[in-house]
Amino acid sequence: MNAALAHPRLQQVEHASLAALREALAPHAVWFHAPAEPLEVPADAALAARLVLHRCGPAAALVLHELGPADLAPLRQLSAFAFLARPTAALPAFEERSPAAPLLRQRFRCFFSHITGFTPARASRIGTLEFLVSATDRLARFPEIGTGWVLTEAHGRPPVRLVFILDLVQDFEVLRPLMAMAAQPFGPFQPVVSVSERIRGSHLWQEVQAFLNALNLPHFRPLGPADVAAALGSRRSVLVTASETSASAHAFSHDSCRSAPPRALRVTFQHGYECIGLRHHRAHDLQFPQGLRFASDLIFVWMHGEQLPNLHPADRDRCRAVGVTKQTTHRAALLLENEWLGAAPTPLPGPVGQNAVIVAENLHSNRFSSPHRHQRFLRFVEALHDQEALRVVVRSHPGKRTLEKARKGGSFVFLEGSLAADHFLASQGVVSAASTILLDAALCMRPAAVWTDMIELGDVENYDGLPVVEAAEDVSPAMLEEPERKSLAAFAWGIRNTAAMDGTSHAWRQLCGLFN
Repeated sequence: MNAALAHPRLQQVEHASLAALREALAPHAVWFHAPAEPLEVPADAALAARLVLHRCGPAAALVLHELGPADLAPLRQLSAFAFLARPTAALPAFEERSPAAPLLRQRFRCFFSHITGFTPARASRIGTLEFLVSATDRLARFPEIGTGWVLTEAHGRPPVRLVFILDLVQDFEVLRPLMAMAAQPFGPFQPVVSVSERIRGSHLWQEVQAFLNALNLPHFRPLGPADVAAALGSRRSVLVTASETSASAHAFSHDSCRSAPPRALRVTFQHGYECIGLRHHRAHDLQFPQGLRFASDLIFVWMHGEQLPNLHPADRDRCRAVGVTKQTTHRAALLLENEWLGAAPTPLPGPVGQNAVIVAENLHSNRFSSPHRHQRFLRFVEALHDQEALRVVVRSHPGKRTLEKARKGGSFVFLEGSLAADHFLASQGVVSAASTILLDAALCMRPAAVWTDMIELGDVENYDGLPVVEAAEDVSPAMLEEPERKSLAAFAWGIRNTAAMDGTSHAWRQLCGLFN
């Protein structure tokens, strides 16, 4: 730990590791968000002398020793956001007895960690690391500040029918945490799940079936959109999808939304970092020159509107930025918070249990419509696999499993089934062509590197901020050297490109709030 004065009256401490930063912040109940440089120093010399800026790479926090009510006015000019680091169970007494109580009365934005499941209505819950690396404008627009969590059925009202559509394999990871919330007893919804033939015939069906049965979620096999409309009924209802656009691959969910009865609210969720209809890559621009449209009434998206350049202007008002709604990040938020609090991660058995590098392939993508580019990426995966210094586990895209089907039984080790945050946390990082799995790794705070053959640099423009690799020998310096610094940099990139790390709880509150 090196201490230096960034200003004659303001102490700045640069920590060499997150562990050192955690140790420095642990004794303090209140931290303040550190605005971007240049940091103005309070005119009050006595206040400035008690103020310390703690940093570790992109993570930063302001700590004020012996905080008192008189400090709040000058602090407001310096930082508008406060993080109360106490467990939420102690907050009522903390609010009453602490000198920090005026923070709430003076409308400071207060954020709480993921330690417990209860969040006071006046604040919003956020992970410690997410708070430490967020920019000021991101915190200012953080989803659902000041909204309470709706858990119980409204008195005197019948539950609202809620129909989930599982059509594509990737729908399951996006909708899984929401289905679990909907299955809670005494909730405001009566859930039922439509499971298409594509899901029933996939390699994930046994896992999906076990999940539905464990939660006692009723499900049915639709013959067409008319069966989904019949399940919604004529009363108030909600239809939830995770892959709904006018693209042919999304036809079932799109037609189901178009066929829904008049009193049904149609909601779709963004299902990928580069998601057609929202944020394309260059190959999608060529594939859909006229753009794509949504039939849903609401679109819950992972990022704010300016980060969705391919959204049709007529659909922009339907979007609600809630953050990433995936099982992976939903669990990663909890695991990272536990790790920050000093809890050791549970060792994960299986192919990733020995600090392997996950190499992901999505060779079915239209990015690889050129046979030459397809072969260049395949040679890259093979060369990386042949390096003795690395232990490589291959993750094929769950929709097509191109390499897994072609090479299963050979020398490659594959990561099969559903992805879990635990897989990323057990790994050394992820290397992939442009794909959502890079965002998954980044938000699990693991290094991530994006492959390109350098001929089409525009192909990775949506991943600006991640290291780019072309050959197998580029991987170690780009991703594995100085792993903690690379992990923090990847995490900060992921946070910049999302409205919230765990958007599932925000989306659920908004969905419930529509029927209060």
